[in-house]
Amino acid sequence: MDIDKAWAGLQYLLTKAGVPVDVIGGGEPITDEAWGYDSPRLLSVEDVRSAARFFDETPFTALARHFVPADLMAASLQPPIWTEDWALEYLARNYTKLVELFRAAARDNEPILVWGD
Repeated sequence: MDIDKAWAGLQYLLTKAGVPVDVIGGGEPITDEAWGYDSPRLLSVEDVRSAARFFDETPFTALARHFVPADLMAASLQPPIWTEDWALEYLARNYTKLVELFRAAARDNEPILVWGD
């Protein structure tokens, strides 16, 4: 599943909303070799379940409260699109994909491999 270039913005909003697991940059490295930006990491089944519970209780509107374009720009989050009128909807669409992935993995008792490319 690909969240395009929304990863930094989502990670920022998720952190502000108190996500218990870093679903973007967390997990245990499975190699020292970089796959894109860094080495791939594995989120355990328990991490996936914890994140899925958070997602079940956290609609995107809860994250959107933390969306202050100037703050995201000041944090130098890439890509620098946060003042665009479509940026919040872009994050919402990609949040939905994350939620669907984590719910399915939790339901099937599966870990998730994470990496930035």
